[in-house]
Amino acid sequence: MNTKFFRSFMLAMAVTSASMLSAQVQTIVPPVVAGAKPVAVEHIKIHGAALEGNLEGDAVDRDAIVFLPPSYSTDQSRHYPVVYALHGFFIGAAQWTGEIHVPQTIEGAFAQGYGASRIGMKHADVFGALYIMSPCCMSPMTGGGPGPADKMKEMAIENEKKIAALKSPADAAAALPGFGIAQLATAAAWAPDPKNPPLYLDLPTKDGVPVPEIQAKFAANSPLAFVDQYIGNLKRYRAISMDVGDQDGLRFDAAKLHAIFDSYGIANGFEIYSGTHTSAVADRFQNHVLPFFSKNLCFTTGCK
Repeated sequence: MNTKFFRSFMLAMAVTSASMLSAQVQTIVPPVVAGAKPVAVEHIKIHGAALEGNLEGDAVDRDAIVFLPPSYSTDQSRHYPVVYALHGFFIGAAQWTGEIHVPQTIEGAFAQGYGASRIGMKHADVFGALYIMSPCCMSPMTGGGPGPADKMKEMAIENEKKIAALKSPADAAAALPGFGIAQLATAAAWAPDPKNPPLYLDLPTKDGVPVPEIQAKFAANSPLAFVDQYIGNLKRYRAISMDVGDQDGLRFDAAKLHAIFDSYGIANGFEIYSGTHTSAVADRFQNHVLPFFSKNLCFTTGCK
């Protein structure tokens, strides 16, 4: 990539290994802003060095969609900050752009002047501001859940049987729809096992019983567990903000993260809006997320 590309104001949606939801979710669509100028759209490939040689054989080169502001082609001397948007696990870049209704929402935001919590905590040296939308997976994912212990053990055993029957990673999506595949992806990232084919991972339970050393690996990668280690990083940001719907089950953990930020004196915005996990995502993106970055990112050379 050239220097100009890095300096551009862009939206990069890296594609996850599984695009499982084919139907677009219903969201509130902001009205079209009169006089909004069109943005340029580019489809590129990003080489993921960290994925090289991965045990599951996931693609190393990933698709990304880049949106460039109307002035990008004509004002080549201008400094443009970069916005990276990371979508959720179950969808790909193309579907998520539809769900947040870009480029319409980006064009609307420009016309009015305007992956994440984990990456943001660990890489404050790379990014200047952090906006976390409906954050997932704050607490450890251990394969358990609410309900009677006997029922949870029965479900864990059933899940283990399904996984044991898999012949290859490619079979997983069909055999384990929904959050079953998410658990496998989590295990592949946090508890890889080169000696355990064909999936090369360890589960947090065995015969329905928790495996402490594997569950510890899951917990160690959960933001609510490791956030205290990155307080210094978080204080380096120009601004941090977070939102979540009042009908979203993720709101409880999001509130915990906000409380931790407050307890350490980390300035952060936090809003619980009226809606579900997806119902207001397009409106939030146009009228809250992009204005937040417009206010808090660096637009001049030499600024910090």
